[in-house]
Amino acid sequence: MRSKHLAAAALALLFTSAALAAPYAPGEERLSRADVEQIVHDYLLEHPEVLVEAAQRLDAINAEGRARALASFAKEVLSDPTYPSRGDQGAKHYMIEFSDYNCGYCKVMQPLIEEFVKKHGVRLVYVEFPILSEASVQAGTVGQALWDLDHDLYLRYHDTLMGDKARVKDLNDVKAALRRAGADWEKVKARLAKGGIEDLIARNVQKAQALQISGTPFFIIDGHELRGAVKTLVQLESLLSR
Repeated sequence: MRSKHLAAAALALLFTSAALAAPYAPGEERLSRADVEQIVHDYLLEHPEVLVEAAQRLDAINAEGRARALASFAKEVLSDPTYPSRGDQGAKHYMIEFSDYNCGYCKVMQPLIEEFVKKHGVRLVYVEFPILSEASVQAGTVGQALWDLDHDLYLRYHDTLMGDKARVKDLNDVKAALRRAGADWEKVKARLAKGGIEDLIARNVQKAQALQISGTPFFIIDGHELRGAVKTLVQLESLLSR
């Protein structure tokens, strides 16, 4: 419905502007704006199919722009080593996941994602997107710092938090997850003190806003977007490029 209203407004503006801008000879009677708008109004009422066609075209243009934006972001992420990832960099397929360590749906999907990645040799890239609480920000920031220090320890830390059904309530929970992953809090703390990690988290949030991503989980799979959790492997596989 919104597309149809936009299409109608665009058509009316286009027709009205074109009519008013048309050249005319001295002494020639000229239609007023009100006259033109009435003509456009009457025409659209008599030919509503024009609105449908315009709305469909507008949707197609928006979809094309959305696809380009997702492809551009994916290209950037896949070539940027500051984004945590697992799997072969030369893999045929990729999955980019925006997640929060306090996102219940993210945690529920982890076994399915693991099966999907293993079955199809998918490269999985994580975008730390902590939006649910202050503890989420702490957990995500620590994770980003740990990736900078040791990739394997980051993956263990990530799996530890995502495999834990309990919420991350505070920094003590984050430290506990680090210990379980075999990481050293003091080393992470020293890395955080050097600066730059918070900027990477802020970058992730800005990228998400630009892509109109407001919740977790959010996935980009071979250029196709998926908002929210799914329950079956087939649903993920349907997004793979052939």
